[in-house]
Amino acid sequence: MASLTPSEKDYLEAIYLLARRLDPVRCIDVANYMEHAKPSVTKAVQNLCAKGYLQKIDHGIVFTQSGRAAAENIFERHCILTHALRELGIDEPTAVRDARSMERVISDEAVNLTARVFKCQKRLTGSCPAADIL
Repeated sequence: MASLTPSEKDYLEAIYLLARRLDPVRCIDVANYMEHAKPSVTKAVQNLCAKGYLQKIDHGIVFTQSGRAAAENIFERHCILTHALRELGIDEPTAVRDARSMERVISDEAVNLTARVFKCQKRLTGSCPAADIL
């Protein structure tokens, strides 16, 4: 599977969050959510389809198995880092924003250690401040 750019990670996470509320997710939904131009979203979705992370079916965007796994991983990392920053006393909007920046560059080892130190559990089924703000 091809590696992801920070921008592609943002798109996958946005589509993942939208898919929790919408069926199907369309490019216009992603454009509105991310406040990007629809042609930019369409191009990004095409690139993610070419890399094997997404598929276009009719007018909707769906994850491939590897795409869903990647999106869940990105979202979970964001939630763990948000949780850790909140535990340090950083306000929620700042923690969510900073966690997004950190998620792009921090290693899996550092995220896993952070999760252990702050006793973060899998955030996908639980409450995650990032899910409400993103």
